[in-house]
Amino acid sequence: MEPIYFGGMPSYALAVYKWFNMIFVIVESIRRFVSSIFSVDYAQFTVYLLALAYTSFFFFYYQTKNKLVSLLVSLSVAFSTGLVVFLFIGHVTKLAALFVFPIIFLMLLIFKSGLDF
Repeated sequence: MEPIYFGGMPSYALAVYKWFNMIFVIVESIRRFVSSIFSVDYAQFTVYLLALAYTSFFFFYYQTKNKLVSLLVSLSVAFSTGLVVFLFIGHVTKLAALFVFPIIFLMLLIFKSGLDF
C-alpha cells in the first residue's frame, strides 16, 4: 500500500466565509477593496506580498531594533522571485498562508522572552 501524500484540499476551508475565521474575512475584504481599484487580476493578490513585507518588517525590527535592516529584509522578502512566482502560477493560497508566519514567529518570541516589546 502506498502512503498518502495528499490529504485533501487545503484551500477548501478558505473558499467560503466562516464565522470562526474572522482573520480571513478581514484579509479578504482588504483584498477585494484593492482589487476594485485595479483592473488587473494579479494586483489583487499583491496584497499578500505587501502584508508579508509588512509583517516581516516588524518581525525583524523586534529582532534587530534597526529600521534600515528591517526595511531591507522586508523588501527582499516581498520581491523574492520564489514568492512572486506564486502569483503567476496560481498558488495564491500559499501566499495567503505565508504572510502570517512572521507574526506567528514574533508572537512566539514575545511569549518566550516576556512582554518587553
